[in-house]
Amino acid sequence: MVITKDLGKSEINTAKIDDFLNYIAKNKQNVGSVAIFKDGKEIYQKNFGQEQLTHVKWNSETGYQIGSISKLVTAVMLMQLEEKGKLNLNDKLSKYYPDVPNADKITLEQMMNHTSGLGDYVGGWLLEKSVGDKAILDTIKKHGVEFQPGEKVRYSNSGYYLLSRILEKVTKKPYNILLKENITDKANMKNTFSVLDNPKNIFKSYENTSGKWIEAKDFDFHNCIGLGDITSTMQDMNLFINALFNYKFVKKETLQKMLPKDGDDFGLGMMKVPFYNKISYGHGGDTTGTHSLVSYSPTEKYSVAIVVNGEKFSHNKLFIGIVSLMYDHEYEYPKFAEIKNLSVNELKKYEGNYHSEEINMDFKISINDENLFAQLTGQPSFPLEFVEGNKFKYDNAGVEIIFSPEKKQLTLIQNGNNLVFSKK
Repeated sequence: MVITKDLGKSEINTAKIDDFLNYIAKNKQNVGSVAIFKDGKEIYQKNFGQEQLTHVKWNSETGYQIGSISKLVTAVMLMQLEEKGKLNLNDKLSKYYPDVPNADKITLEQMMNHTSGLGDYVGGWLLEKSVGDKAILDTIKKHGVEFQPGEKVRYSNSGYYLLSRILEKVTKKPYNILLKENITDKANMKNTFSVLDNPKNIFKSYENTSGKWIEAKDFDFHNCIGLGDITSTMQDMNLFINALFNYKFVKKETLQKMLPKDGDDFGLGMMKVPFYNKISYGHGGDTTGTHSLVSYSPTEKYSVAIVVNGEKFSHNKLFIGIVSLMYDHEYEYPKFAEIKNLSVNELKKYEGNYHSEEINMDFKISINDENLFAQLTGQPSFPLEFVEGNKFKYDNAGVEIIFSPEKKQLTLIQNGNNLVFSKK
């Protein structure tokens, strides 16, 4: 077993983190931000890669989409209501949504710890347009349940969508007002908002397959209020997690109830964040193009918040690199190959509409801003990175595409499966 040093008794070598993030930015691998607090005070902060977004205006108050970290915020507000006696975690879902399948068996607590059996309504249909609460609720009902309450653990966005609406029903207030009154005002979080606040100073998500960053399609966050819509800075995220673990939001015994039990990864809106023999607590968040993490170590009294809104190098690997350097572990920098580009004339031979008889689906290959893009029917488009010959890839989804121009075909390779598409 690897024993990791105790950060409570030693200082973090921030110069090493600086050097690593400078290396990442120099190689145009990631755009993002990180902040580290010790005993509630900031000891390190760095934005990296933003200078590559040449047409984007930003400042220290520019927020990022924090995705499912919003669920932890919602869970805290639900626990506040329980402390006040305004709801009970043993209440059945049927008290609020009797028409949802299995509502008479599912408790609020099971929804909070992802053991409800409800499915997951989030998908490509929520990109770039607001679909409305009725469409979302109808989809949740249509999905039904995948198992009986308490039988298994399965991450459920549907559960937190319903919990967020229950929060609003009980308080008779919209989510953004609840966020301000119960969270941001209490922790002096001046740059944290719900999509209902219509914040303007927000980073978009970006992708880089050709040596330059282009904006990525992302959710319309009105479709995930309370489970994925919050925007924040990494300083504010640290303020939040420190306030939570210093009992500014809920009592000590309430916080203890939220933590994952031994052997469990999920508690009530709270996740374990392990690193070798160290355990922190917090939550991660993913949109289609922005990835974030906030965590707190109760034994060492430090917290870290990280976000990547421009991803070429895997965000998980980046997070591991930062935490490895925090703990002074041996860490070898990743090696990056030089990006190769093809001209628009060279890309034109791949352009067109392709069809697979096997799955009866179309695959559109197009050129946009000197980049090759792929799009399956009903799915968002994604950029393709040239590898060699007629081979392209999209690392974020583990996709390879090999074109056969002479046969007017392409082969889509993902998860060990090969699908052949023929040009129409």
